Amino acid sequence: METIADFGDLCGECPVWDADAETLYWTDCVGQRFQSYSAKCKTAQILKTGLEINGFRLNDAGGYTITNNGGIWLWDGIADPILIVSEVEGASCQMNDCVADPTGRLVSGSCFYNPNESYERGKLIQIDTRGKARVLDEGFELANGLGFSP
Repeated sequence: METIADFGDLCGECPVWDADAETLYWTDCVGQRFQSYSAKCKTAQILKTGLEINGFRLNDAGGYTITNNGGIWLWDGIADPILIVSEVEGASCQMNDCVADPTGRLVSGSCFYNPNESYERGKLIQIDTRGKARVLDEGFELANGLGFSP
């Protein structure tokens, strides 16, 4: 095993491998950094600081869909992100992790966890490729490490 990057992450999350670019992306959601490692060039870099990213996925057209405590956003990787969903069926989109299904729909879980008091349970939210959102399920403590099984 070897270390490919050491940026002192406070909470490294959401590793995503881009096979075409041979690049690993991940976020430090607490340190608010978005990072990458190019296997081809054997270099790691911080792509963005000061942007909370709890989860993200690569978009086919370029850029990213990101999730954070403010909602679900489109981001081209350069300009400021564009908020696309902040509320679904009356529920606030304070989002944690996410995953994309085989058809490109984003699935993400809202999270209101507070160990010091009673809190609202989270919802599992799906955003289709046109940006329409709906609640799939609810009652979650923390949706994290989302994935699909065959």
